Amino acid sequence: MLESIAGISTLLFILAGGAVSVRLTALAWRTGGFAEWMLGPGLFLVVGAGYPILITGQQLTLGDHAMGPLTLTTALVVMSVGWGLVWTFTWRVFRPEEAWARALALVSYLVLAITAAEGVHRALTIGEPRDILIPSWGAIGHQLNAMALFSWTGFEAFRYQALLRKRLALGLANPVVANRFFLWGVVSIFSIISMAGPLIAGLMGVDFMANPYVLLSVSVGGLTTAVTLYLAFLPPKAYLRRIERSSS
Repeated sequence: MLESIAGISTLLFILAGGAVSVRLTALAWRTGGFAEWMLGPGLFLVVGAGYPILITGQQLTLGDHAMGPLTLTTALVVMSVGWGLVWTFTWRVFRPEEAWARALALVSYLVLAITAAEGVHRALTIGEPRDILIPSWGAIGHQLNAMALFSWTGFEAFRYQALLRKRLALGLANPVVANRFFLWGVVSIFSIISMAGPLIAGLMGVDFMANPYVLLSVSVGGLTTAVTLYLAFLPPKAYLRRIERSSS
């Protein structure tokens, strides 16, 4: 039962992330907005393309198919580029003038490059296809890098939302924009939750698909992230009216 729920939540997450990424990229194409150019393609590479390739690679590997490791590594490289764009979004949107933010982003790029290179080398030299599923330092580093990103971007989103709420009281901010930052913070929290379970299970040598607690975290994280992404970037008119009424 939980396996089915986890699968459905992952599918909804991919669909929501893909739809949002297409919308943001189309908006960037029309307006030339830097934030949209970073976040739109970034989300597409991570969610719209990376996750489907990753799932395909996992299934091929579990079936001992020789293309499994290379498919998983393709997902790693694609997602690394996407993560790099989201790191850039966070740095340039929230802390463009801060030297420490620039340094943090540069370190993240280096980590992404090193872990991707380790993944490619491992895929090309691996023995049995299933051996690629054993967590390596590169795979762990890649996951920790993504979790660090969501920790930072989530913190900045909540911080910015708090600033906008103060301006709302003076009629100097848009309630929908303030809510969007709040929702992006929620996306960050539940993305970390959905990543943490499988990572911990892998480090403990446990098959996360056979662990109900990990499946529950993946299900809750995936479903909540999907819904929140939808409300943040593809909000129904009824939701927008509710946000506007609540601030009046």
